[in-house]
Amino acid sequence: MPFRFIVGVLLAFWPAIAALADDNTVWSKIVTDDGQHIGYTYRSVDTKDGLKVTTNYSQMKVREKESKIRVYVTTTRFFKNMDSGKIERIERESGYRGYRKELTFEHLGTEALITRESGGRTVQKTIPLSDDIAIDNGANLIKAWDFETHPELAFQNLNLTSMQTERVTISIAPRQNPDPKALSLVRKTYDGDQLRTITQFDIDRESRETLSYEVDLLSQKIRYIQTDKDDAKKGTRSFSVIRNSMIPSPHIISQSSRNGNIRYRFSYKDDVRFDLPVSGEQMVVGTTDFIVLDICTDCGSDTPLSDAELKPFLNPSTWIESDDPEIVKLAQKVDEDLSDHEKMLQLGRYTRHRIRTIDFMGHYSASDAIQRRKGDCGEDAVLLAALGRAAGIPTRVAGGLAYSRSEYHGQSNVFLPHIWPQAYIDGRWVSYDISLGGFDSSFIVTAVGHGDPRSISSSIQLAKRLQWEDMVHVKPSEN
Repeated sequence: MPFRFIVGVLLAFWPAIAALADDNTVWSKIVTDDGQHIGYTYRSVDTKDGLKVTTNYSQMKVREKESKIRVYVTTTRFFKNMDSGKIERIERESGYRGYRKELTFEHLGTEALITRESGGRTVQKTIPLSDDIAIDNGANLIKAWDFETHPELAFQNLNLTSMQTERVTISIAPRQNPDPKALSLVRKTYDGDQLRTITQFDIDRESRETLSYEVDLLSQKIRYIQTDKDDAKKGTRSFSVIRNSMIPSPHIISQSSRNGNIRYRFSYKDDVRFDLPVSGEQMVVGTTDFIVLDICTDCGSDTPLSDAELKPFLNPSTWIESDDPEIVKLAQKVDEDLSDHEKMLQLGRYTRHRIRTIDFMGHYSASDAIQRRKGDCGEDAVLLAALGRAAGIPTRVAGGLAYSRSEYHGQSNVFLPHIWPQAYIDGRWVSYDISLGGFDSSFIVTAVGHGDPRSISSSIQLAKRLQWEDMVHVKPSEN
């Protein structure tokens, strides 16, 4: 899992909802459930050449086991035309020293040009714009929203990080802040009908100013709380993203069990229900109170897909560039006499040969990965998925959890966030993991997509929304 990518997701949330707040400087502190003060944000407003420039700055201290403290910084600037009221440009820079990523949005009337610069490469994408697509994550819509008459606000939003539009709903949260001046809201994002993220934030009932925001890691909740400058910057401590992205397993799982069939039972936190992906290895059964997963090499019950349904999984995408010349050239080396399953195994060996150095820094696309020759499970997944598509095999990227019995960053017997590719073979989605030594029955899929940041962060957030009840049945392999 690209753990540094998780930090970027955490720091990107606040400017997403505070972009168009009032014309004053606002400070907020970033704190955890257990009271750690791990960073701060501030927003300032200026004017330049007829534009209102809102700058959002976020900073978090990160320290993993036996490593130096790193300061992760995100700066986002919104340039709003003071006459028309439209956002003309957005600039975002993020990263540590030695790793920087830049993203630029330009409003070109009926379309938007998004430019992403990372790892020495520049990627541009043009997206059609219409009046019903929000660029400010719904900030203006929230200001005009009559929540007493209409309990839910729904709109299309442009997700800059993933470079695509998404459906968003905002509704009144069932559990309200005891402060009578605050209104607690729940924000959900969707890719089609598939739920991607669930987050909660508080606004001032009168001004609609954002007061606080919550972001879930697997074992911690991160809160942004408005305060003054001195309190925001005072006493910040370093934070381990990796250790706080683990879930303790209710049982020690033997290798024999992981080679067999494991049945998991979950309930939904806060009664927020959503569907989990089905594959050739994961059968999903929902009941009134629980969701039950059977996972093994042949437990699933995939519905056969038509050629039209498979087409998106054969085409290149922003993060799976299967038309990249170097990727195409490498895929052409695969033996044509092999079955699709055997081709994926061979392409997996090609991927392992190309990405030899482990690097948790950021999240890169397939084209970036093949040039950098280093990465983690995220880069393994997108590059192998791209090679599969280039070889004519439908692929997608799965995200969720995988089990680790041995000690990892001081923790053992835990489930970790993980990303791996799946290929559509003989009418079913099959996993081809090369990062952890291959698929086993501890691989729990919570989201699938095209390797984009939105679907990856979704897999983490949805895993957090599952209340672990038990492994109610474990059937070891007969081998």
